Amino acid sequence: MNLSFLPKPPPPDPGWLRSFTLHLVELAPKLDVVTAMTFARHAFDAMFLLPPNEAAEIWDETMTCRIVSWRSLH
Repeated sequence: MNLSFLPKPPPPDPGWLRSFTLHLVELAPKLDVVTAMTFARHAFDAMFLLPPNEAAEIWDETMTCRIVSWRSLH
């Protein structure tokens, strides 16, 4: 029996990905856009139920706590 409470991610939403990327770059201005776009694709699979700006803020907070070098992107 497969118990899953979260739905499977839908196909990537270009608007969500774009908004996440732009907000993440605002939070970490030294982050290059290509890397932010890659993070957006990964984040979408886990965070598609959240608004993209909220997902970007959570991503940034998590990366700041876990990766010391991330702070230099601010």
